[in-house]
Amino acid sequence: PIDRAGAGTEALAGVVVDATGAAVVGATITATPEQGVAPAVAASDGREIVAVSDADGLFRLRGAEPGRYRVQVEGDPIFTAEIRFVDVPGDELRIVVARRVTVAGRASEGGVAVTAEIAIAGGAIAEIRRAVSDADGFSFADLPEGVYQIWALAGERAAPAQRVTRLGAGPFAPVELALAPAAVLRARGVDRDTRRGLAAAVLVTPTVDGEAARWADGDRDGNVTVAGLLPGRWSASAYAPGYVAAEAIDLDVSAEALAAAGATTLEVRATIELARGGILAGRVVDRHGVPVIGAVVEARGDGARGYVASAARDRGDLRRHRGVGAMTQPLAADE
Repeated sequence: PIDRAGAGTEALAGVVVDATGAAVVGATITATPEQGVAPAVAASDGREIVAVSDADGLFRLRGAEPGRYRVQVEGDPIFTAEIRFVDVPGDELRIVVARRVTVAGRASEGGVAVTAEIAIAGGAIAEIRRAVSDADGFSFADLPEGVYQIWALAGERAAPAQRVTRLGAGPFAPVELALAPAAVLRARGVDRDTRRGLAAAVLVTPTVDGEAARWADGDRDGNVTVAGLLPGRWSASAYAPGYVAAEAIDLDVSAEALAAAGATTLEVRATIELARGGILAGRVVDRHGVPVIGAVVEARGDGARGYVASAARDRGDLRRHRGVGAMTQPLAADE
């Protein structure tokens, strides 16, 4: 890409930097007149003005007419960013973009690469991403700059979650996820009143910071197996449509018990009770009786728990208990 000036007399200058404040070199910055926004841009053809950031991340968009512009920044090493309604003439811009980064490494046991499922989560990505690590390791590419949590599971073994920071251009050291023996939860989700088994989604969360949650779906009889519980305290809860969790179950996995089990799997058994919830059904119409599509309906209880029920909350609870989401705990960048 090369600079392309407009026919006007104004200029818009600025700098492009990454999350560390370092210059982003070779980014293409494009300014396009906003349409239908006062004051109007004199150039009626909407011609784009282009500049390329230099070795210091600096750019200068030349030949702009007075008015408002949409400014877009793009390039191979970064995610495209956009700023709307930029005034010309105006102050210099400081545009912070996210670099494309990679988190790579391997899962190992006794220093030897093994096959394992790798999961990564962070505030910069909307969903937990998963990959398989084999003899060649694993790689999560095209991640936005940020702080991530990464962990490994392989049957009854697990690697403790690690905090991985990927800010700036790198280079970054590979991640080593060392597997260790872990306990297995054998649980059953049941209706609290009838004791009938329920096909519930089970979420097991650590009570200490830094570790990652575990998830599993139960079968039709309510039986569920959650592997990979490392030493420490955990809390298990369940979700099933039409039910609310009665109480979470506290679990304690001790390092001594794991060591004593040796080659035998250490099992923790529990029953998770769920209470049947009421169902509120109805129809949303306007004052003329015409059905309203897409309305959000929410019911609020006035009891001690102040429970809030809605279809959106049900979907969110199910997603959370199935491990669909960004994080169970927020991660902040290193200061």
